[in-house]
Amino acid sequence: MPGLQDNVLGVGRWARALAGFGLLIAVGCGQDPEPEGKDGELSGDGGDGAVDSGGADGADGADGADGSDGANPADADGDGSAADVDCDDTDPAVFPGAVELCNGVDDDCDGDEDESDAEDAIEFFLDLDGDGFGGADIYRACSPPTEAVYVAGDCNDGDLAIRPDAVEVCGDGVDNDCDSASLSCETTAAEALITRYGEGASATAAQTFASAGDVNGDGLADLIVGAPGTSVDAVGEGVAYILPSAVGSSGGLHEGAWRIVGVEDGGSVGKAVHGLGDIDGDGFGDALVGGFQVDSGRFINAGRVWLVRGGDLPAGGGDVLVDELPDSIDGGSNYGWFGGGLASAGDLDNDGLDDVLIGSTGDRTTAAAAGAVSLITGATLATLDGALPAATAARTKWVGENTLDYLGARLAGPGDLDGDGIDDLAIAADNCNTLGSQYGRVYLFWGPVASGTVPVASADVLLDGLAAGDRAGGALAPAGDADGDGYRDLWASVTRDDYTFEDGGAVFLVAGGVDLAGLSGPLREMARMRINSPGTSQVFGQALAGDRDWDGDGENDLLVGVPQYGASGEGAAYLFTGPFGADRDAATDHRALIAGDGVSDHLGSAVALLPDVLSPGRVALGLGAYEDDGGGNDAGALFLFQDLGE
Repeated sequence: MPGLQDNVLGVGRWARALAGFGLLIAVGCGQDPEPEGKDGELSGDGGDGAVDSGGADGADGADGADGSDGANPADADGDGSAADVDCDDTDPAVFPGAVELCNGVDDDCDGDEDESDAEDAIEFFLDLDGDGFGGADIYRACSPPTEAVYVAGDCNDGDLAIRPDAVEVCGDGVDNDCDSASLSCETTAAEALITRYGEGASATAAQTFASAGDVNGDGLADLIVGAPGTSVDAVGEGVAYILPSAVGSSGGLHEGAWRIVGVEDGGSVGKAVHGLGDIDGDGFGDALVGGFQVDSGRFINAGRVWLVRGGDLPAGGGDVLVDELPDSIDGGSNYGWFGGGLASAGDLDNDGLDDVLIGSTGDRTTAAAAGAVSLITGATLATLDGALPAATAARTKWVGENTLDYLGARLAGPGDLDGDGIDDLAIAADNCNTLGSQYGRVYLFWGPVASGTVPVASADVLLDGLAAGDRAGGALAPAGDADGDGYRDLWASVTRDDYTFEDGGAVFLVAGGVDLAGLSGPLREMARMRINSPGTSQVFGQALAGDRDWDGDGENDLLVGVPQYGASGEGAAYLFTGPFGADRDAATDHRALIAGDGVSDHLGSAVALLPDVLSPGRVALGLGAYEDDGGGNDAGALFLFQDLGE
């Protein structure tokens, strides 16, 4: 507030202003031209020539004490402030300490008019980016500036695209709509950038799919998709589709693709598919296609896996019958279901070439449908010539423990978990009954692995469910170094885990390191961290993909399939971004949720992180819904996303 001197100067300014209009200004209001005390001195009322003692006139000299006379200025307008501090002594509403109003008057005599603290000043927010929303700071003024708005909530007033009414763009790392809840978002399968449907009813497409490498030699990755229920010239013979680079537009899986077509009723070609890269060195990507119910010689449902050489495919797409593929590995037992699972093994024999794991879920070596996993080395695949029996082709065969364990469907080559410089192996049997009905079990073997037939119970690490029906090992996926400690890690799910919800499921990070060998026990207790299910009976973690960096921040991310999500089995997939350390809750800690949009579609029954499929240098999200009806009842569909919210 201005001091007394300022007020006096203010009066002076008013005086000069009025003088400019020709008005006479009397200085010193309330004083007589000549003090009355002097008059008393000069008066001769006593008649004796003596100086008068003041008498009645002398009493007038004391009138200054009441403010109407003497040393103190008067208060002409009666507002309680003397003229020497009152900037307008003609207006009783104007005085120091008065309430400031928006009226063009300096009501409180502080030298300023219409200040922000005026009683009737307007409250507003500044909108610097012109999006109609102001920042959080409240301003007041009698005349707000042009940037003033009366709605707040803009969390970034320097970006027009960020405002409370903006559409949240999933996965861009920006709080577009300023809800401050999280950077997560929700979308549906209908919003996919590309959707490819199975051919006809019961095709059950996209139960499995993967990057096939550069099959057509154009420098970009292609995509291989299995549809084991497809009927072309037989019934349920199955098809595997190889989609060329960038995939193209939405439509049927067969459009613009190569079709690897089965020839045998119920052969289920495409139940498992796997991209190899250029295994034979001819400059074109190669792939494996499994038909787990194909008959082989005298064996019923023995199963077979074909090597598809990219350099031998017809130019521009077209059909290739599996009988026309010269190179295969064949199962050797009735209902062995060889080819029911396919996965990269890394370099388990330490020869510098990547190897492959092939599951035969019905293998009877140990017990009926105990299952088995065969290791086919990179060297064997590179030189494969003709049909080779699995017993001959396999360097190592791990056999299951119990009847109906169905070992061979859950496989992963996580790389070097124990830090010794040699890749390791993870396989699982979520139906394993060793500890009780469907406890489930994950087996870890350190590389280089032994050759021959190996009981899976001899694994270096055994990780189990905690109770009957938990189904530990429902899915496995390499994680890279998810927790940033310098060791590679492994994702493993327990799809019926009851920790947060009954049969809700959970996903666990098995942390690599030199101490990993001592961690055998319940997976729930041995894992570094967990991601909890969002609800009851979700079967959270039925499918996992976690070895790619989707958002480009240098950390691997995780895509989790939840095919039972929703009131009617619509299914969903949750995206979580790394790095990973502390436990997370799927309901609140996801980066994105992609929900199915059809009854019993079971979106998320298969998921994958796919590099260079839609554009170079980018990782796409792939989601399968094997009972989607877009191409016919239960035709199945593949949904591809890149930037969520397209």
